[in-house]
Amino acid sequence: MDQRTGLQRSEAAPEDHLDDESVSGACALGPWVTGVLHDLTGNYESAFWVAMSCSVLSAAAIWLASPRRVRVVGGRLQRQG
Repeated sequence: MDQRTGLQRSEAAPEDHLDDESVSGACALGPWVTGVLHDLTGNYESAFWVAMSCSVLSAAAIWLASPRRVRVVGGRLQRQG
């Protein structure tokens, strides 16, 4: 059962099936890259800029992947009036 949604794993949306291994792999890579950049430059400023660049790139990718229009699904629209 998915702890966030309360649904069985097969009932969750496909995008909810992001492997924890890929996320933890990226999380493990961050401190290592930060350490290498600190060793090369002597400070954490370059690591900060790399992290900020990744955040901006991630936000742009999410924005580009978002739906442009929301389509109405039958039975889900509540009538006003």
